[in-house]
Amino acid sequence: MRRIATLLGACLLAHPALAADWKLDPAGSKLEFIASFEKAPAPGVFKEFDVRLRFDPAKPAGGTLDVLVKITSADMGVADVNKEIRGKDWFDYAGFPQAEFHSKDLRQAGGNRYAARGILSLKGAKQPVEVP
Repeated sequence: MRRIATLLGACLLAHPALAADWKLDPAGSKLEFIASFEKAPAPGVFKEFDVRLRFDPAKPAGGTLDVLVKITSADMGVADVNKEIRGKDWFDYAGFPQAEFHSKDLRQAGGNRYAARGILSLKGAKQPVEVP
């Protein structure tokens, strides 16, 4: 989940100092995740997601970051593993086909870096997350 947060944070890099609505270009973007399997990292990628950012670097507190992830687009690069992650023990595609992150607060984190605090909804659970 930390890797997802880091990659979402790439959307918060400084842009020209004008308030603007930004939509991530999916063709030039990746949303990666790292799961754990037998105490070893198991990387994967979500192939379908939508990121929208409303942001003014001069007033970051008024900004928002919204991310929708099509969980059924998860790919861990191995056919048998991809079959396994569909089930209830992993992502539960049938019960929870989408994950969401909605920021409650954007703030400057130093220099031209920003962070978003919000709620990540995944598999029916909601958890506060900070995205650098």
